[in-house]
Amino acid sequence: MNNLINVNNFCFNCYLKMLSMIKDLPLDIRNLIFQYIRNSIKALLNKKFYFDYSKYYIIKYTDNYVRKIIRNDYYFLFENYLIKENIYKMYTIRRVYNYKNKRFKTYKDYLKNLCDLYEANKCRVLLQ
Repeated sequence: MNNLINVNNFCFNCYLKMLSMIKDLPLDIRNLIFQYIRNSIKALLNKKFYFDYSKYYIIKYTDNYVRKIIRNDYYFLFENYLIKENIYKMYTIRRVYNYKNKRFKTYKDYLKNLCDLYEANKCRVLLQ
């Protein structure tokens, strides 16, 4: 049994699909299965688990990831990104930021442009 737990044979999407099928099982069986789910995966299940297990889930905030958050208007993830990465402090730093042959005076201007481009109203509210 320990060999099965340590081997990561599932891709991430398969793992999430399996977790969604587990919801249909009785509660006592779900609790038993829940013990064997990795903590990094538990952090992605809901908001409560995100706060409980986020220390096990390491997020690398690349530009692509931030654009995906804004494109899908994920308010909760964008708010945590702003807090964890101290983006509010970056607002005061005047640094030219380039994206797709456009120049932005600050990183905040760049993020606002992405919110306008992808019509992410919830994320735009956080930036104001």
